Amino acid sequence: MKHGTSNGKHRIAASCILGLTVGLAAGLAAGPAAAHEGEETGDWRYGCRRGVEIPAGSIVSELRERSESLTFSPIVDQIATRFTQANLDDYLRDLSGMNSVLVGGVPYTFATRYSYSTGGEKSWQYAYEQLLALGYQVRYQNYTRSGHALKNIIATIPGQTTPNKIYVLGGHLDSISQNPTSSAPGAEDNGSGSAAVLAAAVALAGERFSSTIELVLFTGEEQGLYGSQAYVNEALSQGRDIESAVTMDMISYTTTDYGVLIEGETAWSSLMQSMADATDHYTSLDREFSYFSFGSDHVPFQDAGIPAILAIDLDWDEYPYYHRTTDTYEKTNPAFATEIGRAALATVAQLAGPLGPATDVPSAGGQPWSLSFSPNPARSWVSITLANGRPGLEAGLLEQGVRIYDVRGREVRHLVPAADAGGMRIEWNLEDGEAQPLRTGVYWARANGASGRLLIVR
Repeated sequence: MKHGTSNGKHRIAASCILGLTVGLAAGLAAGPAAAHEGEETGDWRYGCRRGVEIPAGSIVSELRERSESLTFSPIVDQIATRFTQANLDDYLRDLSGMNSVLVGGVPYTFATRYSYSTGGEKSWQYAYEQLLALGYQVRYQNYTRSGHALKNIIATIPGQTTPNKIYVLGGHLDSISQNPTSSAPGAEDNGSGSAAVLAAAVALAGERFSSTIELVLFTGEEQGLYGSQAYVNEALSQGRDIESAVTMDMISYTTTDYGVLIEGETAWSSLMQSMADATDHYTSLDREFSYFSFGSDHVPFQDAGIPAILAIDLDWDEYPYYHRTTDTYEKTNPAFATEIGRAALATVAQLAGPLGPATDVPSAGGQPWSLSFSPNPARSWVSITLANGRPGLEAGLLEQGVRIYDVRGREVRHLVPAADAGGMRIEWNLEDGEAQPLRTGVYWARANGASGRLLIVR
């Protein structure tokens, strides 16, 4: 059904005992969720999502209170187009152990992203390095819980006119299972949401906004929403103005409903409306609304009075591999996750006030050259085209060539156009000077005073 009447299937979630699933027909007693591992808050809303009786009438097909609908900027249309299934799928494969990745330049394959494991620590570094390569200002937020040193990963797009206003797009990076230190692939929970945050980083690279956007990968979620609580605590202590947060958790599983549950509270109806508008505008998803928030990283924001919502698949409570070693990549639906992620990204991008892409330093000395790439982003090859408004300048270009730099300003390749190409076009296989493929990231090309920005996505 498309935005039809809720069938009530989500009124009672299955129980959670380290992921063991008990069917809805088992007749769960009303009461709090089983705690996340090591949960210390005493607040059941910080616990596991399984084992909670959701009050009747909490999940509805239309908002109880509607606010003014969003009109999306053409800039957001372009950003949403760059949020691709290919990118999300690559990151999901990386995080769930399907791909070998580089962490600190050394090959590594994730068997677990459990918060208290080597795999968890490697996942923090992997996310940090991926965001850094995309040209972001990235930082670790260090915090300690239950005697463990943990880190959130935060990438920032500074606002141009109201940088003090901050919009958050996030998801939790950690995973858990009944054997978490050695095997917790966490593909659905929450490799899917984390992959969506990283795919959003690709789509947003180089964009400017009126207000600040922070892309946050939380840790310690499975232990009791530790990372999101630490993020909120820091924001409150520093007086930072968090306008809203959109979080994603479990967005890649569908069985009977191809849709998203937008979970918030009455106080956050405007934000829920914005997410619904983005869902309608950019996806083919069904959608429902829950006025009963619990069990994920939006809760600490809400408790601090910050507008926050969770995007989660409608069939989250039916996922049979929840918190199991069998929560693996092949159980997921990346195309479905892409639709939810695209809607979440568009919501945040529109609210932050899109201004269009940033540009590099203008051509030096008024040189009439321009430089462009096709395709951009590029995966395995790119065609670099140079144009100028004055004929007869090609000879100098043939001698100078095009120099490629990474985001740290290091020259990684010197390309010289072939004379028989007229000195105006270069076909490049995206390898460095030592014939090694360049990693995912933002690169700059410069020639004759002209410059251009290229995004490589592997």
